[in-house]
Amino acid sequence: MRIDDEKYGEYLAYLYETAERKYSGDIDELVSESIFAFWCYEKSGKAIEHPKGLLDAILRNKYNDQLREKYRSGTMPLGETPAPLEAESKNDEEYAAVRREIGRLLRIYRDVVVRHYMHGQPVEQIARELGIPKGTVLSRLSSARAQIREGLQKMEKYAPVSYEPKEASLGIYGGSGMGNEPFSVVSSPIEVNILICAYERPVSLRGLADTLGMPTAYIEPIAEKLVKNELLGQTPSGLVYTRCFVEIYEESFGDIFYAEELAEKNVRAFADMIARADARYNGCSSYERMTDKQRATLLLLNAFTALVGAAAESYIGERVKPEELPVRPNGGRWLATLSYFDKAKTRDLRYDCSGPLTVNYRVPENPSVRCMMKDCQTPFGDAHWGYNRLPKTFSAGSILRFYASLLPSGVKTDRKDFDDVIPEFEKMRILRKDGEGKVVLDLPALTFEEERTCVSPIGAELEREIRSAFEPELTRLWTYGKCRVPVHVDRYDTFKHSRVAATYAVAQMRACVEQGLFPYPVEIGKTPLIYLVYEEEK
Repeated sequence: MRIDDEKYGEYLAYLYETAERKYSGDIDELVSESIFAFWCYEKSGKAIEHPKGLLDAILRNKYNDQLREKYRSGTMPLGETPAPLEAESKNDEEYAAVRREIGRLLRIYRDVVVRHYMHGQPVEQIARELGIPKGTVLSRLSSARAQIREGLQKMEKYAPVSYEPKEASLGIYGGSGMGNEPFSVVSSPIEVNILICAYERPVSLRGLADTLGMPTAYIEPIAEKLVKNELLGQTPSGLVYTRCFVEIYEESFGDIFYAEELAEKNVRAFADMIARADARYNGCSSYERMTDKQRATLLLLNAFTALVGAAAESYIGERVKPEELPVRPNGGRWLATLSYFDKAKTRDLRYDCSGPLTVNYRVPENPSVRCMMKDCQTPFGDAHWGYNRLPKTFSAGSILRFYASLLPSGVKTDRKDFDDVIPEFEKMRILRKDGEGKVVLDLPALTFEEERTCVSPIGAELEREIRSAFEPELTRLWTYGKCRVPVHVDRYDTFKHSRVAATYAVAQMRACVEQGLFPYPVEIGKTPLIYLVYEEEK
């Protein structure tokens, strides 16, 4: 049986027109579920004399399903009552089986099927977004349908996450373990999706396996690793639950409009504070030797941590101090956050940030040879998130040693293949070539003595100035944007207002830069906020 893509385009248009006229709620989801159910029905070989009549019936059933789900979860709007319950679809088993087979397709086929039949995207849009010809999209859809038909033998019910796994990034507050835990523990989409699936409530390993569409035998050792490293917890009965905060990106920023208004109101006072901080750096020999770009980087990073710190002092809930962070296996001390966002929505990169991530290294046999890196991922430039896009995988510790090896620190790199990725570091504006073509570090770097006597005191003074001047208004930041955090998450009260302080910090810094009030020129997107501290080699 061959499916006519042009015919299905007409069916999609009819479903959207009918859904928008008759129903409310998530129309995109309603239409995508309906067209998929129709496809399953047609695949079964049953005669369809009146396609639009069948589409109407399926659309009505799917809408009733949505209302039933709202009713069961307690989210039914006042005054809205479900329509009379229709008979359950006779094709549920076939529908689930098709989902299973989609999950087994290779990515090149799965991407087009999910986009076209799950999200209702037209062929032209898929071709444009994937950067392939329209004919290739049609060919892959045809091949995918043939593969699905061949694989429809068993009837197993898997969740959408089995064929469209969620993508997320892991961040921590604190310091990682000796083996770069917890980052080294979350090494694939499997760990990410286990943590997401076990977030709302404890689940069984069999339930996880069914949800992810994987044999339980493969899930068990991965779950054991996550439990051992304290990203998962386990009940006496064997259920597992997520101990880290799973952050839904779209819910985490608080009141962006208020943060922007506050930043605009305070921009000149903040610019004066930055100018005073810049003046205080006079006398620091490393600062005097820096380029304007490096000075701007250090000032921005100091401003970011000071703004976040000042806002955090006004927090209306519980705060976790560094010395209160849980001690983890293998020497780590951290609270972890797994952040993901809905790929169907546009990501707001203006306030996307993480950190600061602090990494230390000391030569065991010679403690005087040591270095440290502070690394903030912000809209001003790629830092630790950029490392994930390198063509080779490097730990944060290895990257720190590579940076420090370019300074008179005595630190040696532990990898011989950094030369292969130097062009990538140049694109990120972390490295540059000097007049003689030599690769040099394009980041601010100071000695530990300068960090102790100069950077830390200046940062502390800047934070005090911000808190003194803006504190009444900063308190209001925390009254909006509460995140959903289950009580089984470690120190769950800490995460109720996830990114609120960072949102304001970025808004205040951007306002200062964009209005030309910052002491040095700044290229937003090309100024990664990273600085190095090292012990000068004697």
